Amino acid sequence: STTLSVKSLHRSHFFYSGPVFCLSLPFHHNFCVRRNGQSYFTGNSLAGPVVTAAVSLPRDFPVEDLTDSKLLRPARRLYFSHLLISHPRVYYSISSASAQEIDSLNILQATLLSFRRSLNALVLPFGSVPFVLIDGRDKHSLTLPFKTIVSGDRLSYSISAASVLAKVYRDNLLTSLLSSNYSFSRHKGYGTSLHLHELSTFGLSPFHRRTFCKKFLK
Repeated sequence: STTLSVKSLHRSHFFYSGPVFCLSLPFHHNFCVRRNGQSYFTGNSLAGPVVTAAVSLPRDFPVEDLTDSKLLRPARRLYFSHLLISHPRVYYSISSASAQEIDSLNILQATLLSFRRSLNALVLPFGSVPFVLIDGRDKHSLTLPFKTIVSGDRLSYSISAASVLAKVYRDNLLTSLLSSNYSFSRHKGYGTSLHLHELSTFGLSPFHRRTFCKKFLK
């Protein structure tokens, strides 16, 4: 264990300021933060697929206030999602990798798999010469020209649009999951206190990422 500033883990205004106790969950880009006797789970979800999107925006798309989906209020995310999907000159695709693929491959490789699926499914107008902007710093093997951008979901409107579509799609998917034991419509699969209580009470469902949940099961 180690004491770190949360700023070194995530952007400070997303989460908590001050010293925190960080329990790493190896290989899965997750961690549990404990502060003032309370535990908070941040990072990836415990259930459901990883979802990615690819988007091509026209130059005149109304991008005012469009930013990283995590910074948008739910109503604003829904607004932009509807605007993107209904716009006749926005080209997009949404893909995923299942919880089973995440367990088999690990979260990074499953995310890259979903990303490749999104890119392969994107249909652009004839004659388009795509240049791919990718959020993050991960290495990619693409035949298309591309550029990775750290914090790209804040710096590129196209990446922001993709993050909105992926977030709304995934939230809607988790909300639609039918389970008598799990409140997926409330916690969307994230490790809230409610979800962790359900997990300890009822065990794993077919929707859970088993490798993510094992640390929370007795």
